[in-house]
This record gives sequence, structure tokens and C-alpha cells, in this order.
Amino acid sequence: MFVLQKRKVCVIGSPDVPDDQPAWLTDPWNPGQLRYYDGREWTGSVAARQGVPVEHFPVQPAHNPNREFPLGQRILHVRALPQRADIDVACLIEDDHGQMLAEIRPTSTVLQRKSAAHRFGVLDPRGIPMGFFTRAAGVGVRDSIGVTDASDRTVGRLRRTNNFWQRLRSSAIDMTLECDQQTVGHTRVSISPRARFTKVDEPIYDMTGAVVATVRRQWRYVDTSVTFYDYTLECPQPTIHPLPELILATAFGHYLYDRLEVGGPFASHTNFH
Repeated sequence: MFVLQKRKVCVIGSPDVPDDQPAWLTDPWNPGQLRYYDGREWTGSVAARQGVPVEHFPVQPAHNPNREFPLGQRILHVRALPQRADIDVACLIEDDHGQMLAEIRPTSTVLQRKSAAHRFGVLDPRGIPMGFFTRAAGVGVRDSIGVTDASDRTVGRLRRTNNFWQRLRSSAIDMTLECDQQTVGHTRVSISPRARFTKVDEPIYDMTGAVVATVRRQWRYVDTSVTFYDYTLECPQPTIHPLPELILATAFGHYLYDRLEVGGPFASHTNFH
């Protein structure tokens, strides 16, 4: 039986980062400022240099969010970002108080969009990448969403397990949550996306069959003929790496695959279909 183990995961690598010593160091994203490394990963705390030696910088960082939940939150809301032309997939991630924690939007170039793989960045409110989701699909390719961290190191993936003929009988896509080629959970996405008022309250299971999260879908009125949904992700209990990241990817997967199914009248010409 595959057993998950806790392990330290840095959001971004740097040759100047100590293994386990907290310190203010040169920001890998902006060398003109300092960013706090907490001994495990880069935090969101930044400060101006002002000529102060890094090892003597007096400021202490704010408390880090709980890494045992997606983006440190038990409850997250995925808010669609409607566009009248309906040519992109983009959404906001908010906490239960309505504070924006991240935005997910395409990062593919025009040339990359012509391929079967589409890449989405998970960006913090300042636009700094926290991770990436890459959807792979096409002839001879099993539909999947790859999950990588801010340094583009592999975390895991969501992989579709039902085949074409099963999809003819049901819109739902069965997916496994995987890490290092081992299954760590399973769920379904794309539940009757054309039925606006269908109740969607879809659990995410770990490898033991326990429910580690639930995704609820709500139709949102938008002044357009296109159907848009918002989603609520609830995690009743903490989990360990890589489940928080894969759970967040699952919530985005609901949004992504619903958009693929109920895109606008020119959906076949969009850059994500």
C-alpha cells in the first residue's frame, strides 16, 4: 500500500537558500528587494533593502497560512471571470471572507495554444506564480491536468480514467489524483454542466476512501448567453502533501471542464477547447 509521507517542499529553489535556517534573502522574483525564507519555503513577506545586511534584517514575517489546506484555507471559493468573447479560462480564488488569494489564468503563448497542452498560472495578488496547472489532451493522450510548483517542479496530476464510450453515457469525468505514479485519491468533475440548476456536491476521496474535500457548484447569472458557474471547495480536515495542491487543482478542474462543455457559441474556436 502506498503511504503518503510529509516532506519539505520549497516554493522556489535558489542556491543561496539554506536548508533549514530562516533568513531574509534576495527575492528570487525581484532582486531589488528582500523576501523572507522561513527555513522551509519562501513566504509572502517582502521588504526594501535600504542597505541593511540580510542576516541582520530586523523585521519578522507574518504568520504563514496552514500548508495542510489548499492555499492555507479550509474553505475556498472559485469565482468565474466572465468574458463576453468567451475566449479564455480565468478565475479568482477567494477565502471565505471574500479576500482574493490567487488568480488562475492562461500563461500559454499563441504558438503553445495551438497545441493540445494548455498551461495556467496560479498567481498571487501581486502576480507572482505560486504554481502551474497544465492540461494535456489529444489523440493518443490520456486527458490530465499536471500540477507543478512555482519552480515548475512536478507535484502530481489529475488523470482521467473513464473512456470515450463511458463519456457518451454520462458527462462526468472520473479522475484519479496521482503523485509519483501512485494514486492518492479520486473524484469526478464536469457533472451535467449543461443543467444549470443540477445540484453538484462532489466529494474528493483519499486512497482510503475518506472524504478529504467537497466541491459545490452554483450557477451565476451573467448578462450573456454563456453559462458560468462559481464553486466552493470545503476541506473538513487537514491533509498532507501533495493532497492540498491536488485538491486545489481539482476545484479548478471543475471550472475548466465545465467551461469546455458549455463555452460560448464559438467554443470550438477558443484557445482552450
